[in-house]
Amino acid sequence: MADEQPKYEVKNVQTIRGAEARTRAKWEKEGWEFVSQNQELLRTKMEFRRVKAKLPLKLIGAGAALLLVLAIVGITVDATHGGGATAAPTASASDVAVVASEKATSAPSTSATSATPAVQNLTVQNNADLAALLAAPEPSEKQQEDFAAKYQGRTIEFDGNITLLSSHDGDKYVYDVLITAGNYSADHQVGPAFQYNGVSMVQMHLTGTQPSVAQRDNVHLVADVGDYNSSGNLFYLSPVSTAVR
Repeated sequence: MADEQPKYEVKNVQTIRGAEARTRAKWEKEGWEFVSQNQELLRTKMEFRRVKAKLPLKLIGAGAALLLVLAIVGITVDATHGGGATAAPTASASDVAVVASEKATSAPSTSATSATPAVQNLTVQNNADLAALLAAPEPSEKQQEDFAAKYQGRTIEFDGNITLLSSHDGDKYVYDVLITAGNYSADHQVGPAFQYNGVSMVQMHLTGTQPSVAQRDNVHLVADVGDYNSSGNLFYLSPVSTAVR
């Protein structure tokens, strides 16, 4: 009898140009085998695979036996107790009156509420973590994950550029927008690879006289911090406002 061919699970990863070696090392360390890569202008698509783990027959049999035992125990307990339910006690009229009185006494007064102070946008001038992240030639995975966890939902503001503008799932009017810090350069990038994922020009909330943005535009961005995707080295943002500089 011929040996059974192994079955694989496949993982497709997208990373920015120049980070292929780091991405490959990360997934090979976790047991994935590198298959191929397709290099585009500013990003690279990589494919990995690994053999699907087989569930031992002994473990399957043990699990089935455990389920059978649990089912028998459940039937026995139900038969012993008769399946009856105990009626919930009814509160007396005096108990209801006491509870109503306590609620009325403890209700907060709406006349003494104070206004919540506005939360300031994070910038390189007022936040050292953001300044360090944007200035790092190649920020580490941990640095990006820590920033995302600490500031998720907060609004950041910085000067960046549209490094790549590509169609989102083939939609003519929806884009994946790759953003890096500072002015556009085809040869030099600093900070994380930020991304607006699946947004239209309207959703980018453009300000100023320019009705749209294009690749290579230098922009001033205000955006909410989202997740960091370690598999593709992408730091997700949600646009608040975008202005061409």
